[in-house]
Amino acid sequence: MKAMDRRHSRTRMNRAIKPVSLFNRLIMTVSIFCLSGCMHLANHSPATAAKTHHAMPSDWQINGKLALQVPDQNQPTQLQSHVLRFTWQQQNDDFTLQLIGPLNIGSIRIIKQQQLTTFIQGDRRIESSNAEQLLSEQANLPLPLNSLSFWLVGQPSPNWPFKLIDSDRNNDKTSFTQQGWQLEYPEFMPSLQHRLPKKIIARHGSMKLRLAIHQWQLNGSSEQQ
Repeated sequence: MKAMDRRHSRTRMNRAIKPVSLFNRLIMTVSIFCLSGCMHLANHSPATAAKTHHAMPSDWQINGKLALQVPDQNQPTQLQSHVLRFTWQQQNDDFTLQLIGPLNIGSIRIIKQQQLTTFIQGDRRIESSNAEQLLSEQANLPLPLNSLSFWLVGQPSPNWPFKLIDSDRNNDKTSFTQQGWQLEYPEFMPSLQHRLPKKIIARHGSMKLRLAIHQWQLNGSSEQQ
């Protein structure tokens, strides 16, 4: 009788232990699944911004030439081309852009200081809080000024979403899309402390912008191709 009682006791204990064991195994399985999922997300997290927006100079100046192709104001189905010499001076979040072109454009200066942008062309001086709209309306030059200060140093702006396009590692090219523009960097300046562009191509629908940078000046030290 004692042996039978011990067998019954072990049977009851096993029945009580099995649900606990099954529950523990279920908890362990779920934990492993969650841990694997977290590791997978960590390996595929959108670290693009952290990698892309590395430390860059905040005080710099460049000069070069740009070619802008835009729809004609009078005949939107036709394209109008502008070839201009430019100088861009950046200091923290403020910039000064000078454009020099043919007689119908002449010399234009765009000065952005904090939230105010000033357009200067000859005797004309117009102020606005919207730099892009100001340049587009006054000179039919729809340059993406709000992001261009970042694009000029080869980075997408941190103020809007962007998408990286697979780059050609063999040719050291970089490309991304932002605000409807597609940016390409076919060539970078050699022998600079930072990886800075020498040529930039930007497209937005029928608009096309090409920039050739002749000289970079960083913190008073100039580098020239």
